Amino acid sequence: HMPGASGIELTGIIREQDRFAELPIIFLSGELDPEQQMAALRIGGDDFLAKPVAPDRLVEVVRQRLQRARERVRRLREPDMLDELTRLASRDRLLQRLDRLIGQTPVGRAATAGQPPERQPAERQPAGRRALIYLELHGSEEALERLAAEVAARIAGDDLAARVGERAVAVLMRRENNLALAEAAQTLTYQLGKMLAESVVGAALGAGWYPLTGGCNDSVTLLSRAGKAARWSLRQGERQVGHYVHEEREADETTHESAIREAIEADQLQLLFEPMVALTGAQGERYEVTPRLRLGDGELLPPADFAPVAARTGLAGRLDRWLLSAALDVLKSRLDAGRPVQLFIHQSLAGTADADWADWLRDQINARNLIRLRPIVQFEVAEADASLDLAKARASQLGRLGIRLCLNGLDFSQRSARVLHAVPASFTRIARRVVQGPEADSIAWLVQSAKACGAHVIATGGDSPASITRLFAAGVELIQGPYVQPPTAQMDFDFAGAEGSDRRRGF
Repeated sequence: HMPGASGIELTGIIREQDRFAELPIIFLSGELDPEQQMAALRIGGDDFLAKPVAPDRLVEVVRQRLQRARERVRRLREPDMLDELTRLASRDRLLQRLDRLIGQTPVGRAATAGQPPERQPAERQPAGRRALIYLELHGSEEALERLAAEVAARIAGDDLAARVGERAVAVLMRRENNLALAEAAQTLTYQLGKMLAESVVGAALGAGWYPLTGGCNDSVTLLSRAGKAARWSLRQGERQVGHYVHEEREADETTHESAIREAIEADQLQLLFEPMVALTGAQGERYEVTPRLRLGDGELLPPADFAPVAARTGLAGRLDRWLLSAALDVLKSRLDAGRPVQLFIHQSLAGTADADWADWLRDQINARNLIRLRPIVQFEVAEADASLDLAKARASQLGRLGIRLCLNGLDFSQRSARVLHAVPASFTRIARRVVQGPEADSIAWLVQSAKACGAHVIATGGDSPASITRLFAAGVELIQGPYVQPPTAQMDFDFAGAEGSDRRRGF
């Protein structure tokens, strides 16, 4: 309650600037309305202290927040967050930032359409538009170093540049609108191309861009699409910025069907692992494993883009069995190395329709001697509701094999309620759209409903301390998402550090 701008408005202004993304903000106020306090946390506040507050309590909260902010800065300076050759950010750091930004509501009238007016201030988004500019270099390591130095010197203070490949650099830009983004990308590409032509013999540069509002909600796919446009630009050789254009669905379906068949036969699907951190006392390492399909032009597709094609073309069973087999191989290697891990593996109901599916899975487990380390199978709530009898039968068979079930996509619908009560599950995962949507304040009810059915609750999409604080208060037990770590090709997340650090104690 300040003149000129409220604390909530001021926090929104501060959070619009990337350089203040890690700045701790504590609210100290006599405001007792829980809705106003939650609004302060949603807009980007790290803590809310209601007056009167004991001096030692105030000092301790400030000290804790400073320690956490310093720890985050320290982590950003660690070698795995910086590329040693270029001194730009690492690929993982860029993916983490992308995952935190993807899905944010665009600014403007459309941003608040359909939302009640009282929610709009708390849902305020940073001004402008963001896009990823991908620079593909044909040249030597020396040329890459020159390119990286020039990129670092020419980008704006709020832009993030990272090395994303052997000879590739990407820049996450924010400008006023898409036209300004395209102009900035073209100007940067022309200047960099001219510099390379004048100073490095035989070097060539291609550039592509992809907007964060382009309908892609997967950071790995977004990066691959910008790279695809850059490789097109490099082939053209005219210092023109390529823009990824999504092809027509009919052409996609034919291309994807062929790519799925070839990838399964050649064992060329890529596995990515996303860690899940316990907010309660659960210990151990847990990852959700998902496949990515690499097209001939280098684009990586998430399951949402190719799994429906597999289902329509009768390939769901082959795709699911490939994923299960590959994931079981990972479990086996981890067990042999003395580092057992829980793996959550998605299976479609269409893929499990074969009568021998459960017997096949049992034989695969026995062949790898994984009696002591079983996977956790995931079904989508929507698919389970559409094939409820099959879902119940498969859940029963999995139970007899000692394999636990996770239900993905839990929301407030009657469909979710039917599946939750009909299909016995050990875990449920709340849908991302619920975690990040306008019904987020009612998550506690959803969590309690799941727990009443005997399921542990996972939430995905938590992207800030405030959102994870809210999830913990609602009773969520496991979290995943950009604040933890985006999906990567390696299972190298520091669970001991995460679950024993301020991240856990703070929630």
